[in-house]
Amino acid sequence: YKLKEVYNSKNVIITDSKTRKLACFDSFENLNSEHYKVFKKYIKINKSILNKVKIFKKKYFKNNKILGVHFRGTDMKYQERHPFPPTLKQIKKEIDLNLKKYRFNKIFLVTEELENFNKLRSEYNEKILFFDSFRSIKTDIFNNKRKFHRPRIGEENLVDMLLLKDTDKIICSNSHLPDASMYFNKKLRKNVQYIQNGYNSNNLLIAQFLWKIKNVLPKFLGGFD
Repeated sequence: YKLKEVYNSKNVIITDSKTRKLACFDSFENLNSEHYKVFKKYIKINKSILNKVKIFKKKYFKNNKILGVHFRGTDMKYQERHPFPPTLKQIKKEIDLNLKKYRFNKIFLVTEELENFNKLRSEYNEKILFFDSFRSIKTDIFNNKRKFHRPRIGEENLVDMLLLKDTDKIICSNSHLPDASMYFNKKLRKNVQYIQNGYNSNNLLIAQFLWKIKNVLPKFLGGFD
């Protein structure tokens, strides 16, 4: 579709800044039972995507106890008013505790940051499971020359979310992807462990540096726990 056609379509609603003031646009927590009825009735996932999920689960999930890990990085470290993502040290600590306590034998890792991916894969070797999603060394994951890059990111995120919903427990920070997993599988809610690091500054300039500063500072000086 050309933009000219989109802008002239009676079926398209162009949003404005008012949507940022509506709670239901900001978090799955603010969706109610009526939203869920609409979702179940009208939102259908393409069969080709569901097939990828089915094949992956059959190959890797069967007969395994799986710890899901959603480890945000890239732009989330620097995005104003957004939750701070965990540090590598925090993620590894929680993974180790859960592997020991609950005896998970596999880790399904979801991360868009290549550095996070490489370090965890090196640390946990054959325990790591992952879908072949795009991973970046840049802050802006959308700035890439891969053909059909943006819609492919959307599809890969959807596959990751659908796989994450069928893990036995999730470690994550506040993010829409694990929230969506719980929306698809409400039984998962009692098995989600959040790493809470607070929120970044509302000031765009300060937000660019605050995560890195807090990452190196000790806790008593305002660093992460």
